[in-house]
Amino acid sequence: MSQKTFFGQALFGIITGTIGTMLVWFLAAAVSPDLYASGFGGGVGRITLAVAITGVVTNCFAGAVVGWILVWRRVAVQYWYAISALVLVGTGINAIVGATTVQTAIWLNVMHIVVAVPFVPAIGSLLPRRRTASSREHAGNVTLQPAS
Repeated sequence: MSQKTFFGQALFGIITGTIGTMLVWFLAAAVSPDLYASGFGGGVGRITLAVAITGVVTNCFAGAVVGWILVWRRVAVQYWYAISALVLVGTGINAIVGATTVQTAIWLNVMHIVVAVPFVPAIGSLLPRRRTASSREHAGNVTLQPAS
């Protein structure tokens, strides 16, 4: 698999996740206009479209880096899905804790799921179903032979 294939899949996941988040954000802003949550600095701020898009792109970029490492190491796809599930649960908890209203927490979690639906399988489709022999060699695992 080429780097072009990997980054094409990652870009597909980022673009579709961003478009989906934009649609959810417009719906959320129309239904519940007070979308406020605490940020990294601890202050409470409005979740604007720019904030939502920036969050999608930066988090997907970090996910693409992790995915690239797993692809490069030929790690089994189950590890990718386990990591993705842990991140989704962690960001879901963070959204619940940081949101100022229940509606905001729900909308934030919907946005996270909308991003994960195209992004996670896009990267996962590039990983092997099982860890391959070449990846064990690459990882430094050595098979010892009995002495003759």
